Amino acid sequence: MSAAVYFCGAFLTTALINVPMNEALAQVAVPSDTETARRIWQDYSAPWQTWNTVRTVFSGIALVLTGLAILHLKQENT
Repeated sequence: MSAAVYFCGAFLTTALINVPMNEALAQVAVPSDTETARRIWQDYSAPWQTWNTVRTVFSGIALVLTGLAILHLKQENT
């Protein structure tokens, strides 16, 4: 279960959303105008942080599920 949560919530989010966003940002020419650079960063940063938070939450859930599974196995073997 934890592997499925991690795969869907963290790995796929990274592969399908964050990596393409990073690649798109890398293609943007750095403007000399500070205000334009600020706008580009703000347009990029908020959605990227949202998806990064999604990845973090799902990774945490997967970690908790893994810990619970280990605890359950340990209790079964005692």
